[in-house]
Amino acid sequence: MSGSLDAFVKSVMGLTVSASWRELADLHRKAVYDVLERNIPHLDSVLETLTIDRYSMSVVSILLVKMNQIYTESVKDRFERTLSQVESMVPFFDSMQISFIPDICEFMFPLRFKFKKCKFHIHEWCYVLSFMFLDVLLFRKVYEYCLLQINKPARGIMLLSNAINVLVKEERDILTSLHPCLFCLCLKARIHDPAMPFLHLAVPKIFKETANQTGPYMDPKWVVLYFYYGGLLYAVLGRYEEAFAMMQKACCIPAIAPSAIMVRAYKTYVLLSLLLHGKILRLSNYRSPVMTRSIIPLCPDYSALERICDNEEENFDKASAILEYLEAHYATFEKDKTVGLVKLVVRSIRENSVKRLTECFISISLSDVARRCHLDDSDHAELYLREMSKNGKINVRIDKKQGIVYFDEMKTEADEQEVDKAANSIYTLDALMKQFDDRIRVNPSYISRVGRPLARGVPAIPPDEGLGHPGSVFMPNVNVGDIESAAGRPMDMVD
Repeated sequence: MSGSLDAFVKSVMGLTVSASWRELADLHRKAVYDVLERNIPHLDSVLETLTIDRYSMSVVSILLVKMNQIYTESVKDRFERTLSQVESMVPFFDSMQISFIPDICEFMFPLRFKFKKCKFHIHEWCYVLSFMFLDVLLFRKVYEYCLLQINKPARGIMLLSNAINVLVKEERDILTSLHPCLFCLCLKARIHDPAMPFLHLAVPKIFKETANQTGPYMDPKWVVLYFYYGGLLYAVLGRYEEAFAMMQKACCIPAIAPSAIMVRAYKTYVLLSLLLHGKILRLSNYRSPVMTRSIIPLCPDYSALERICDNEEENFDKASAILEYLEAHYATFEKDKTVGLVKLVVRSIRENSVKRLTECFISISLSDVARRCHLDDSDHAELYLREMSKNGKINVRIDKKQGIVYFDEMKTEADEQEVDKAANSIYTLDALMKQFDDRIRVNPSYISRVGRPLARGVPAIPPDEGLGHPGSVFMPNVNVGDIESAAGRPMDMVD
């Protein structure tokens, strides 16, 4: 061990004993370049000297310096050893010590890694950010190493899961920048279960990762990526309603300029909307003007799908028209990795055509089903009917000999406990809304405003009332969490 490194270790021990955390943080800021990066081969011996629970600030700084070295095949073993050290030390990090050095990253990392584009088509953005908490940055370096350097995303899934648990402790619904990193690794590795405990439609809190006390808690792109990757996870699992809600949130996040992430989120939103509703639902009024002005014009092929689905001409085959458009513009959809979703939209259109027949007919011939639903022939119609019956979407009997289809009423089975629980939630919500209504009626501001005549051109409801601002006469001392718990789900913002 060199003299400068030995002096650094002695200073760390002395300042830690005296609990001089600010002086210790200043020591690390100065020692990053002058000591640690000049003694890479000896850092393992320092880690053996320092215990993680007592010297967390020093240990995390050393691990981050080791992970920040330029990756080559010759140092692969060193990176693997460092990764193993991180895995074993994660549960013992002292977040109190680390919180004293959120700005150390500004001095440490002039963006040395030059990454090639990731096959998962989103990682042009994956660079080291300055002004982040040191432990968050360390785990994000682990994520980059597992995904971009050794292409083994499964290697980092458990490590990032443990890291998030250490950061958020008992607050499982708090958002960190590591959440989208974990989701990306799970998508890339096709291992989805580890991400599910961290996936929430509502995000009430954001983990502060910046040193600026008045600035944003984290780079907004991590919030957008949380909803985008979360939507992809739900879509992969076939939970399209949740996927649609996540993409909707990604598209409505405030923005002053278009981003590639929001463009991809909007494309997925369009396809999920067509899949679930047969049309593109209008985004909420709180969306950014950037969405209408810049992002939607960048998606002409998806707007074309909307026009096809909106065509209500008689005997117009929407499914075939979409397939023809897909074939003509296959390269675009293949580049966006949305070919599968487009085909699901086609299948949904045809299944909805079959469902409409069940509302109009008790019995119908197979050939008539094929004609009305624009299917190839009777065999194709029979295939659709049997698959839909197997999946519980319709209840059908097929007389193959006579070529007749009989539609029976769907049998519904409901759990009595679930029904009672849902009914109780409705009763609780109704009582709560009546309570709020009573508060409004006796509110002095509301009474005076209702009783006084309106001046010409003045709206009956003040412009801020629809937003539910604190102090609003229409929401006096209302805890929105009460409504959420009564409704049994997070309240979504509406138009």
